[in-house]
Amino acid sequence: RLRYWQYHLRRAVDPQAPVYARLIEAEALVRRAAPQAAILRPTMIYGYPGDGNLSKLMAAMRRTPFMPMPGRGAALQQPIFFRDLAAIAAETLFDPAARGSIRACAGPEAVTMRALYETAARAAGSGARPLGLPLAPAGALLGWAEKAGLRLPVSAAQLRRASADKTPRGDAVAIGATPLKQGLAALAAALDVDGPGA
Repeated sequence: RLRYWQYHLRRAVDPQAPVYARLIEAEALVRRAAPQAAILRPTMIYGYPGDGNLSKLMAAMRRTPFMPMPGRGAALQQPIFFRDLAAIAAETLFDPAARGSIRACAGPEAVTMRALYETAARAAGSGARPLGLPLAPAGALLGWAEKAGLRLPVSAAQLRRASADKTPRGDAVAIGATPLKQGLAALAAALDVDGPGA
């Protein structure tokens, strides 16, 4: 469910992508079936091993001196710690004012992608530095690979969205309490105990 909510934020970032068009349709179905339902649209969710994004990034950063980063890393990111999202979800259930709303959920700080990479590297105890990849050539290469039937961890569509800000959207905004450095430190500790795939 966390991943489903995360896609709802992303569909606002790239409404032309087929997968997000289907999610817009699904959201409309929810609205018709349950008009009073509150919809949560979190930004990037992070903080537990296996979260699918920052846990993988931090684990990889511990193995390499450089980490490929799409573009110049100027797009804003506002990740939310998973426990904060759970708290917001619980509060929303008991908040009459939230009925029928779309709540954008984010962490307390907006940072550039480059700053996110640098902060994650420090939390992971790594000296890995972000290495910006030009979007146009990388996108063309990914497009060619996809046409050839290769399955890669990043799609051309994802790469196209790398220059878009991932900050809260919606008619209401809920901000988590956990600062990014604190959340990444907790994630690093969890990775040490459980490993990235736990």
